[in-house]
Amino acid sequence: MKRQGFTLVELLVVIAVIAILAAMLMPVFLQAKESSRMRVCLSNMRQLGFAISNYIDDNSGLSLPQNSPLSSKNPWVLCIEPLLPSYIPGSKAMLNEQIKNSLDDNCPPQPKRIWICAGDINRGAMEVDQPYWWNLGSSYMYPGPTAYVDTTNTPKHRYDKEGLTPRKPFRWLNYKRDFLIMDYWYDFHSGGRRVGHQMREGDEDPSVLPSACQSFADVKCLNTIFLDLHAKALTPRERELYRRYVINPVEDGGDNPYSNK
Repeated sequence: MKRQGFTLVELLVVIAVIAILAAMLMPVFLQAKESSRMRVCLSNMRQLGFAISNYIDDNSGLSLPQNSPLSSKNPWVLCIEPLLPSYIPGSKAMLNEQIKNSLDDNCPPQPKRIWICAGDINRGAMEVDQPYWWNLGSSYMYPGPTAYVDTTNTPKHRYDKEGLTPRKPFRWLNYKRDFLIMDYWYDFHSGGRRVGHQMREGDEDPSVLPSACQSFADVKCLNTIFLDLHAKALTPRERELYRRYVINPVEDGGDNPYSNK
């Protein structure tokens, strides 16, 4: 008599094979998703890089003033207000709406705007896990304090409209290693996840990156646009080195022509 259907053992074998294949392919799919976000982010940064460069050309070589009240929480975050609406699409009303949304209790949907990184997404329910764009208005790092804007006469770690003196970024010595903007945080495209403020503990010293960052400390996951407008992906360790090139005076091995001593 001809047997009909499959036995329980055969079904279990098929299910096990499918599960193994799914487990093998899942990392590939996740990596493809991260790569897609990185490409979108890079496209955004290229547009911002050209916009900032055009702004500098139109303002006698001077950098962005970076005096947004929102950015005063962290002056390294790019403030795009001076670029609206002449250099990038949008309006100040749009930015004000974004700031208003950032004060809400719940994280709003991620807007499709070129100053918001596609990888800068909500990675948890805690406030510290909310995206940088949600908290600070932008996903990108701009070397403001002690670099492209003189904040000598302003309170430490803050930007006020008083005492700001924009500098000339194209006076820096090495356009190929002095960056204009870059992804603000390590885990935007690394597949990693911030753990509260622990990720910030090793921020100043690449040799002591916290354990939460070690798993992707050598992953080229930080999109960067340099002064000559070429793009490059950096590791978290490289990010700190390139940041020092911009900040440190020439006497200390950096490219900053403005002595802060």
